[in-house]
Amino acid sequence: MTTVAKAFSALTQDVTLLVSSDQLDQASYDAAWRLGLALERAGKSVTVIALPGPGDTVDASAVDVPEALQTIPAFAGLSTGGSVTLSNAAEAGAFMLLGAPQARADVAVVSSSLSLK
Repeated sequence: MTTVAKAFSALTQDVTLLVSSDQLDQASYDAAWRLGLALERAGKSVTVIALPGPGDTVDASAVDVPEALQTIPAFAGLSTGGSVTLSNAAEAGAFMLLGAPQARADVAVVSSSLSLK
């Protein structure tokens, strides 16, 4: 893809935009705002979601934890399904890694809290 318009055309009509949390720094907020506006001007319907983090309660009923991962603490709490309160960043990462619907998006605004170091 060589243009933003071509990239936007590859997206479905309903686009989910992921941000790192409910509290964004100025640069992330500005990027999310501009991206959301550009997507809407391109005719897309945008839903913004925040990545669940420690202390957030999530629905783990749609998460399938492979048996081999169920002994790892970050995954163990998610294997029971139902309503789960994430106790640390490792559990939040496991939740995202398992493809949970609450952490799945078409586009993400990456802030320093989401970058790998």
